[in-house]
Amino acid sequence: MDAIVSFFQRLGFKKGAVLIASLLFLLSGLLSDPETIPASSEEPTYSTALIANSGAGFIQSSLAEFEEAVSENSHVIQYALDAAVLKSKTVYLEYGTETLDPMRFVECDNPDIVLSTSDSIDLQTIGDAPVTFCMALDSFVRSQVITFHVRDTHGPNVEIGERSITVAYGDTLDLQANVVAVSDDVDGNLTYVSSEPETAGTDAGNERFYESGWYRIDGPSDLSQSGTYTYTVVAADVHGNRTTKEFSVTVEEPPVVESAPAPANTRVYVVNTNTGKFHNSWCRYVDTIASHNRWDVETTRDELISQGYEPCKVCDP
Repeated sequence: MDAIVSFFQRLGFKKGAVLIASLLFLLSGLLSDPETIPASSEEPTYSTALIANSGAGFIQSSLAEFEEAVSENSHVIQYALDAAVLKSKTVYLEYGTETLDPMRFVECDNPDIVLSTSDSIDLQTIGDAPVTFCMALDSFVRSQVITFHVRDTHGPNVEIGERSITVAYGDTLDLQANVVAVSDDVDGNLTYVSSEPETAGTDAGNERFYESGWYRIDGPSDLSQSGTYTYTVVAADVHGNRTTKEFSVTVEEPPVVESAPAPANTRVYVVNTNTGKFHNSWCRYVDTIASHNRWDVETTRDELISQGYEPCKVCDP
């Protein structure tokens, strides 16, 4: 249609009208044999043969010009279509649960070109996602493939219970109990490991980096001393994306054990367990007591007497 309009614009109104009239005249069957036209007439007339010949010649030349215009216009359209640039707004898409319409992510520098595609992008499949786009201009069509890349660049989700924990001196603590949940959008729930596993790939975020997702808790294992300790929960998914969260543990000071106050009127006495007598520490008989019979004790006089011991008559303790 664009070619026809362009042709008539170039032909002009007068020639176009004559062409249309001639076509209608020929197709309607109104042209008759030239011999049926009277030899003379009051008004000057043209023979139908002349009209037919002139109309046919004009139509033939006009059709040739029309075909030339259509051919020229086709080349223009094809060139415009071939020269059009289709580009993506982004080639990297984040892993997710939805299915995307690829038309959201492409644009063409020629606004007259109509874009379409029957493909979709599945965000639940990590890796390349080629999409074939159809580019149409008038009756001309060409296709172009743009490859998108679905990647996982988000780290796991780590939820801890308390950011700060206080325990009494000498108490034990289950560190894993403070980790409420560790999960990943791609891998699901992650497994606790005591040490970081070996890598299985080289390209974090795109290719498989670990065989499975995991998490561990970094920090001191000995809580026997008082003080504040920092622990870090490190979580990684199969594509190598990491998340860390910290919490602290404070071990209280050990309790102070105070000795019971000595009873009133106590003093140190030296008891001879062999003779059953007790002495002042300065008594002259103290040095004569054998070591295996000597008992130094801090107590009261009455307590020793109540236990059956007798006071020395020399030092009178």
